[in-house]
Amino acid sequence: MKIDDRVCIRETGYAGVVGEIAGNIVYVDMDNGVEMEMKIDDLVLESEYETEFDTERRVKNEQEDIANSNAQAVLDSLDEKLINIGRLTQETASLAVALLGGAAGEWNTLTAGQKLNFIAVATTIPVASWIEWHQLGKLAKLQLVAFEMFSKQNRD
Repeated sequence: MKIDDRVCIRETGYAGVVGEIAGNIVYVDMDNGVEMEMKIDDLVLESEYETEFDTERRVKNEQEDIANSNAQAVLDSLDEKLINIGRLTQETASLAVALLGGAAGEWNTLTAGQKLNFIAVATTIPVASWIEWHQLGKLAKLQLVAFEMFSKQNRD
């Protein structure tokens, strides 16, 4: 690290230019015009920070893709009645959000993971269980349990 290098604060990603270095203390002229005194260990070159951030974002995106793929596989195998239960739960939640002044989402704009999450909420069966039972080839049995649980909730 040297004077005029672009750096980022590790924890926040805020960026600036190295103005002065005194031992393990670095004076950074931040992009917002403020000069900050930082420990050298709290800084990273901007190019290194971006590479690290891109890797984290790529891993997160891959994990989301896998989760959505698993959720879609479950949705493709579910009884339409359970899909409708999830849809009604989502519509109820959207209505509540809209009444509070928020933007209500539409079922067809949700990811598979979001749809499965609404089904999980309505049936009180966690998303992970839906995926696991599907992978074990026992989804039909879990659907029966889900119908029972949903019916019991709506009777009480």
